[in-house]
Amino acid sequence: MKLFPAIAILSLIFSSALFLSCDIEASENSVAALSLNCGAASLLPGDSLQLQATVLPESALNKSLSWESSAPGIATVSSSGLVQALTQGSASISARSTDGGKVAACAITVLAELGAGTVRVTGLSLADEFVSIDIDEDYTLNTTLLPADASLKTINWMSTDSTIATVSQAGVVSGLSRGFTSIGTVKDHPLHFSRIILYTF
Repeated sequence: MKLFPAIAILSLIFSSALFLSCDIEASENSVAALSLNCGAASLLPGDSLQLQATVLPESALNKSLSWESSAPGIATVSSSGLVQALTQGSASISARSTDGGKVAACAITVLAELGAGTVRVTGLSLADEFVSIDIDEDYTLNTTLLPADASLKTINWMSTDSTIATVSQAGVVSGLSRGFTSIGTVKDHPLHFSRIILYTF
């Protein structure tokens, strides 16, 4: 007769352990964070910008996203994160994870059309091609825009992996975790892409 309480206790412990194990497994497979490769960007009407989202953890089973523009009359976004600038103004482009409802956004500013005689940027060079920084260390990118008398010199910075390092619109790179990522620049119309390979330790 005394065996029944012991069996009941063991059964309860086993059930609790099984529930805890399932809960941990579900947590590891659920979306915990979402980030975009660009926090803010300036575009001209007709320009496009491809946003890329990073879903964490990598083990998340459902990484599907929905995209939305706060002002589709100013800038639209496709189901794959492609932003199309339409007319002057501001819009927030956001991505939302289907699992967990995590949200990340990029502030888009659509500038006025360039007037006659405007000198456009035709080239960009970076002082360094490969850079190594420590975690929690900052590095300011050194760039040269061509021609020197370009009228519009806005640079839109991006990190291909914002979990490794982020970059501000002022060109300041911050190391977050160990690994490597490409820091790219998308300049105003016509669009160009240049990159620097960054290693964090």
